[in-house]
Amino acid sequence: MTNRGTPPTKTSILLSLVRVDGRELDSQPVSGGDIQITFTATLTAGSHQLAPVFITATGDEVGAYYTIVDGSLRKPRSAYGVSGL
Repeated sequence: MTNRGTPPTKTSILLSLVRVDGRELDSQPVSGGDIQITFTATLTAGSHQLAPVFITATGDEVGAYYTIVDGSLRKPRSAYGVSGL
């Protein structure tokens, strides 16, 4: 079976950021050797819209390949690991 989609291309990622409910909570620069970026935030109980993205050298936004949300009822915080570098 042949992949008929667009072949992957290498891009320069400069910044990683996380938005929750449409509001940017935090951003971090990305360097060449990074394999993951971690954000920590305090959220209220309930449902939230999470948008982890990377910003490229050309200013484009690229969604994270996957995200791990680690929340515990014993701790009032959640950690967002944004990967796909």
